[in-house]
Amino acid sequence: MKRQIAENEVCEIYQYIGKKFRNELSFPTDKVKTRKLAKKDFLAITQSQSQSPKIDSQKLLEWSANYLTKNDWTRLKGTIRKRRSLGRKKLSGISHKNISLSKTAHRYLQKLSERNKLTLSQFIEEHLRQEYFEQIVLTNNKKKVVVVKN
Repeated sequence: MKRQIAENEVCEIYQYIGKKFRNELSFPTDKVKTRKLAKKDFLAITQSQSQSPKIDSQKLLEWSANYLTKNDWTRLKGTIRKRRSLGRKKLSGISHKNISLSKTAHRYLQKLSERNKLTLSQFIEEHLRQEYFEQIVLTNNKKKVVVVKN
């Protein structure tokens, strides 16, 4: 897999790596000497960035090739995609919630939603709408008793 950094990802990658150094003692490796060298090299990119307003994507790419494993790189790119996706969702005005599913439940939901050509969320909404209406809305309306005083 060839690593690439799009121009619009440079700042996010820079922030991600900086945050990892601050929050994780074993980033990018458990080996102390390698970690110190990785941090030193990353700070060198940071300082070269302070002389130029633009972060050098090539230097950042070289740093990641030297110090990040394939899994680290995949995780980093996934984080960027997720942030970008959440940003688009916020701009669209659609409110979202996160849920945890077992692997089996996710597999069932994924297969059924694919068959119906729907997103997971659309599938859940369509298939639970009727039950929600019958169980929740109608039950709540039955509980509400209007008392009329004469």
